Amino acid sequence: MFGLYEGDLMQRPTPEVMYRIRGTIQDFLTRENLLGMVPIFQGTQTLAGYGHLDEVGALYGLIWHNPRLVLTLALLALKKDKEPFSQFSLKYGYEHVWKTIAEKEKLNIRFQTDITSVQRKSNGVYLKTWQNFEAKTEFCDFLIWTPEVSQLLRTLDKQTNEERNLLASLKTDVYYAHLIDVKGGVRHSPTTSFMANVLSKKDEYAVTWTADTAGAADPWHQDPRRLGQV
Repeated sequence: MFGLYEGDLMQRPTPEVMYRIRGTIQDFLTRENLLGMVPIFQGTQTLAGYGHLDEVGALYGLIWHNPRLVLTLALLALKKDKEPFSQFSLKYGYEHVWKTIAEKEKLNIRFQTDITSVQRKSNGVYLKTWQNFEAKTEFCDFLIWTPEVSQLLRTLDKQTNEERNLLASLKTDVYYAHLIDVKGGVRHSPTTSFMANVLSKKDEYAVTWTADTAGAADPWHQDPRRLGQV
């Protein structure tokens, strides 16, 4: 449908493909007679904190569920996974990864900087900032915006009607994760998903998933004969 991939992102979809993937993930799975994949998407999409299937656009769901991820899930289910089509847990977490990238690439990272204005010009983007009680202007070739979109709407200069309508319709949800260090924390299994809480849209701050990353990597716990005996 999307043609060959270069990296993790598909090529720009054609108008015909965009029409085919219109609506939500749930709409797409229904039209394509793929409702058998709903439990998989509930685990990789909703449980992961990326939204409910009947609320997230199919395009975003398919960006995340690219052929590499789907193939990996299938191989994991068959216990035939191997690098690079397997599941990994970062030993030192994502923070160590980002710090290493910043160090190796010599990235200029600045904290405690307020962006007061974003101005797009033909040669790039100009950022008006407030740093250390001083107003400054920064230039960059391009801008990747990661905070919630409401902050962009307050700073983006010369917004088009289409940008305002699209960006203002987006809603931000807060997703909490707590990292704790325990001993003997594995009870029923190394990982437990509370799907009733995952699929509920009523209870905020309910526990959706608990995991013992060390236990999940322990071959003793991976033996299916021991599930339920831990």
